[in-house]
Amino acid sequence: MEEINLKRVAKLAWAKKIYIVLIMIISMVAGYFYSYKYVVPEYQSKTTLLLAKISDELNENTVKQSDIADFSMTSTLLQPYISLIESNKVLKEVINNLSLDMTEEELGKMLTVAEENSAMLSITISNEDAELAEKIATEVTNVFVEQAKEIFNIANVNIIDTAEVASEPYNINHLKDLVLFAMFGVFLSSVLVFIFYISDTTVKEEEDIENEIGLPVLGSIPVFDKKLENKSESKNKKESGKKEMTELVILDNAKSPVAESFRALRTNVTFNANTKIILVTSSRMSEGKSFVTANLAVTIAKTDKKVIIIDADMRKGRQNKIFGVDNKKGLSNYLANCDDVKVDIDELSTYIKTTKVPNVHLITLGNRPSNPAELLNPLKIKGLFNVLSEVYDFVIIDGTPSSIIADSVVISKFVDYTMLVTAQKTTKLEDIRRLVKNFEQVGVKISGAVLNKYKLTKEGYNSSYYYSDSNTEEKNEEKNERTEIRTVEDFLREANINIHSFRYLDSMNNNNLQGNTNSTINPAFSGFSTSLKSNSINKNVIDIQSGSSNSSMLEYKMEKIDSEIAILKNMVMQVALNTNQINSKDIELIRNDIRNLKDNINDMRHNESIKKLQEEVETIREFTEDLVASQQDNNEKIKKFIDNYYKDLEDKTKTKRKKTKEE
Repeated sequence: MEEINLKRVAKLAWAKKIYIVLIMIISMVAGYFYSYKYVVPEYQSKTTLLLAKISDELNENTVKQSDIADFSMTSTLLQPYISLIESNKVLKEVINNLSLDMTEEELGKMLTVAEENSAMLSITISNEDAELAEKIATEVTNVFVEQAKEIFNIANVNIIDTAEVASEPYNINHLKDLVLFAMFGVFLSSVLVFIFYISDTTVKEEEDIENEIGLPVLGSIPVFDKKLENKSESKNKKESGKKEMTELVILDNAKSPVAESFRALRTNVTFNANTKIILVTSSRMSEGKSFVTANLAVTIAKTDKKVIIIDADMRKGRQNKIFGVDNKKGLSNYLANCDDVKVDIDELSTYIKTTKVPNVHLITLGNRPSNPAELLNPLKIKGLFNVLSEVYDFVIIDGTPSSIIADSVVISKFVDYTMLVTAQKTTKLEDIRRLVKNFEQVGVKISGAVLNKYKLTKEGYNSSYYYSDSNTEEKNEEKNERTEIRTVEDFLREANINIHSFRYLDSMNNNNLQGNTNSTINPAFSGFSTSLKSNSINKNVIDIQSGSSNSSMLEYKMEKIDSEIAILKNMVMQVALNTNQINSKDIELIRNDIRNLKDNINDMRHNESIKKLQEEVETIREFTEDLVASQQDNNEKIKKFIDNYYKDLEDKTKTKRKKTKEE
């Protein structure tokens, strides 16, 4: 069982204070009505009897020491005396003597006989009438004394305390009742808080994500409150409600605390210079994933950066609605029609929409396919992201809810930064733990989390407005309004990319290959620049420029052969972990990629680095064949086999890196 977090319990109790106060009020009111209205006051009258002989020679109230010491006889008669007092004979005589309108049974319920010690008895009568209680107690005592003498022939019953009329009821203590009901209210409140603590495991504060999950919190996005916004804007002498509100808060209310929180989020996300491709996902639906994606993109675009949003939720994506563009052709259409090997930018550009926001373009979800997961071909996804990252400064992907659909987990392998959107008092901690584990199983670490729908107080809104730089923001808004909305073709020209194919316009000539560092070359080839010395390598590169029959495929593969091998490893891993559902198409796809990759590498076989890559590809091929042959084996055995395989690959990689450093 998890340890109880007292701080979280205290916060939860404070959050539920209305319920607690209500329970306490109800308890106190119930105690009042119980004590003052419900309980019928009753009065008690009591007599005390001593069982001992009284000497005739002494005072009638004095007891002989010899008689008191005779405990043997007294103890023997004690129980018979009690039975005699409670007998119907005594009770019936009392009723007759006092002319009471009740039965022996009813009188017996009023009577209480108790043993005070080994020689004393007490007779107590309880009744709503104090005087009647005193009369009955006195009469019961007198009748008992007479009956004892007659039956036991012993005059050893002596009255010590006679009955008196009670002035206050014995069964009512208002203060005690109220205290008891108040304690009961505290108990009910504690039970309620405990039930909420056990059942409500949603995220309340940033500390919940940081302490319970271990993820850094990139920022908190407040809930947009129109009333607070209008009040704060009026204080800042700004018109409120002059235009219709949309989900693009960063445009409609650039000075609001919500917009300010997105600027802080932008700073945290873009702090790392290597972050270009960003995946935004969530645990479940309605946590604000698309809202955060859209506003983050607009916030980044305001810093004069080119941003494209990819709506990768091909089931229920809604970026087209947020930006008000059509959804005729989108991501699903592109993935269904594009080539596995080469990215045709001319075709790709037809799927990119220009939005009303300067520097922001969008690929919508497209037509909803019957099974979107089948469209997520790793090669297509990798090629798409690589091309877009060359054209745009930032590629932001609006993924799927990862606890429901695994699409975002697959896509996360090809991005630089994975961001998780959570919602205050909605997202459950156990869902986040499960989601983090799912990403870790494919080798991806979530970079950070965002706490969305954070409830900000009135003071928080006012302080956010106070600390915002009004002049700077107004200047940025004016500059943004003056910025011309540019099309995809404009961005392609700025990126120096040919619209007809993924190839840089500044071609590499023989002089460039000999070491001219001032030439413009594709950064994807920079890793090979030092090894392009031999005639065979130069010939292959020249073939690429001239557009030989295999040049397109070779060019794509040469962008980064290491990444192709990584993709194959991931594909094999996915198939291996789902051996009960191995699809022959998946296996054939891996085989084809291995054959194509081997053919391309064979053309460069004189290079030592390529030989090592050949060995690794051959290892993957052998492993794939072994996997198909052992498809029916036990799942545990396959997992162990995979672990050993990856450990061997890791050792080889470490050895290769070590040799490279030594060289």
